[in-house]
Amino acid sequence: MVMKNNPVLHPFLFAVSPVLILLSVNIHELWSIVELLIVLLVVTAAAGIVLSILQIIVKDWHIAAFIASLGIFLFFSYGYFCELIWDFSFTLFGRIIGRNEITLFIWTCIFSAGTVALLKNRSKAQPVTYHANVFGLLLVIVPVITIIFASFANKTAPGNLREQSAFPLVSVQSIKQPMRDIYYIVLDRYAGAPTLKTVYNFDNSPFLSALRQRGFYIASESYANYPRTSLSLSSSLNMQYIGYLHECLGEDEKNKIPLYNLMNNHIVGKILKSLGYRYIHFGSYHIFTRRVEIADVNLNNYMIPEFTMALYRSTALYPLGEKLGLLNAYTTPRRSILFKFEKIKTIPALKKPTFVFAHFLLPHLPYIFDRNGAVLSDRAKQTMSLNEQYIEQLRFTNNRILALVDSLINKSSPKPIIILQSDEGPFPSEYQKTPASYKTFRYARVSDRELKQKLGILNAYYMPDIDTGTLYPTITPVNSFRVLFNHYFNAHLPLLPDKCYAVKDEDHPYSFFEVTDRLFPH
Repeated sequence: MVMKNNPVLHPFLFAVSPVLILLSVNIHELWSIVELLIVLLVVTAAAGIVLSILQIIVKDWHIAAFIASLGIFLFFSYGYFCELIWDFSFTLFGRIIGRNEITLFIWTCIFSAGTVALLKNRSKAQPVTYHANVFGLLLVIVPVITIIFASFANKTAPGNLREQSAFPLVSVQSIKQPMRDIYYIVLDRYAGAPTLKTVYNFDNSPFLSALRQRGFYIASESYANYPRTSLSLSSSLNMQYIGYLHECLGEDEKNKIPLYNLMNNHIVGKILKSLGYRYIHFGSYHIFTRRVEIADVNLNNYMIPEFTMALYRSTALYPLGEKLGLLNAYTTPRRSILFKFEKIKTIPALKKPTFVFAHFLLPHLPYIFDRNGAVLSDRAKQTMSLNEQYIEQLRFTNNRILALVDSLINKSSPKPIIILQSDEGPFPSEYQKTPASYKTFRYARVSDRELKQKLGILNAYYMPDIDTGTLYPTITPVNSFRVLFNHYFNAHLPLLPDKCYAVKDEDHPYSFFEVTDRLFPH
């Protein structure tokens, strides 16, 4: 691949640069070094194969390299242009032409015109190869520098963070026999009943009544303690507020590793394992819940890792996967969700007492299911608003949850403990127009109605033989396991005041400020 001392490197640099740029933009999110290395290896190998094939066709390394680099650039920028024209469409001969068709047409024209121009100017390709290599090197160096500086700037949890998150374990002698299986089922962005009624014009009382008939207590005035999954679960699974992160890290810190550490070694799991429980963890594609170290078993089938999926969705391969029903935003989550529902039903057959954590991206985006569990087709979505799609998926969720609850209660002896809880409410529909539009949600500026929509949650407890009055309408997730340990394990943990916090925006996870008074006005 060398001609007159000008090595052909830029196709490989163009191939790895989108991976590094995506990482640099999301450096404060959680990601796996192994996943990154695998992705870099795959794109580098693919670039080499494409370059070799083009060289065989055009008989010139330099021309082949420029055609390859043009194709690689268009390939990895496809999804970003689609997002730029997200809502643009028109009708042609009775057919709706959307963002994918428009982008495909424009990108095909650019690639065709560029290839023709390159073939007509073969003699000019070799002299500018050096400049193309330099430009490609810059595309790699800039994000690498950003990643290095961000990594050094990231604050790790200070020493006193571990001390502040410490928690006394419950004694084995305090267990009330018999030991029951415990299920913590998190339904992501499941709205509270008031929000469903006022915002979505949907009456969820039949579902809530069905839960009550089965013995559930519904905390009808419950709100999330925090407005996002990583914050909410870090709090509920450690049975404490996490305001000390603000004090230790500062409100401008974006590094989410301290949150991941709280999730990875959460106190609830540690206590239950010390009492002899087996911990089975059903995560989602989100790396925050994908797997945790303290679990005995991590089950998360059919899910593409979050970083890889984000890169895949930016490529021209993604719409093809959508058309063929292969790897896309619908089929893989759908398989994972159905797998979890069926697998959890088998837990009662296990002899050892078991703690199950299950994070369902339901009724969270993407809206995959209609109420009967069939795939919500693109044609159907074109006639529905986002709120209507949300309700279809919520109806499906309700049906599957009732079937799951019935199976767990009927097959378990003794009866299990089940906590059904959402970690946050949904964003208003205007913040769901594009995949990143939720980042424009400014919690201090939104209306009380929007704030209640984002923090209002489902919070339901199946706790056999619970003392009357132990649970109450305004209980929040931070107290869920305190109540559980107090009643079933004689833990004598004080209940915390039920408070709710928001953050500046999605990019400032530790900029906490209290909003309890806005949710519960005097």
